[in-house]
Amino acid sequence: MHNEITFKSLLYKNNSINVAIRAAEDLSTPVIEVSMRDHSKLPLYACEGGCLNLIQQLHQQSRRFPIFVTEPSTPILYISHDKKHLADMKHTLHLKSIVNYNEHMSIKRKGTGLPLVFWLGIGSLIIFFHMFLIRLICKEYYNPTVLPTTNKTYYSNRGRLAS
Repeated sequence: MHNEITFKSLLYKNNSINVAIRAAEDLSTPVIEVSMRDHSKLPLYACEGGCLNLIQQLHQQSRRFPIFVTEPSTPILYISHDKKHLADMKHTLHLKSIVNYNEHMSIKRKGTGLPLVFWLGIGSLIIFFHMFLIRLICKEYYNPTVLPTTNKTYYSNRGRLAS
């Protein structure tokens, strides 16, 4: 949602619509602008994710819809020829929470990353492992352990006849 995206001439049944996702001038929050490209005989209605606000009929002038983040996830825009269907959708969606985009981003930024204690633990494990490894290498280099050589001769029965 950090970039502006525009879709022109999207076909929805027999209608051609334009959809643009833009940052609003006042709060720099993203909004969806929807407009019909041509006048249609059948009216076309739209509402934002969760259908909280009024259902708006689409015209050639663009209509703005706020972007909501819902739990569980739902589409950010609903479009239909049937206004009753969109009105019923508000009651049939079992949403746990609905937040606007700015609240969602502040929650996401707040809980980013792992705690500092975790990273300190991982860093200390890496340091202790390397210290152990360096100690082992230095000990082996300055005090090499020599394997004792044995002068034992191993005999085999190969080539002997059984008596």
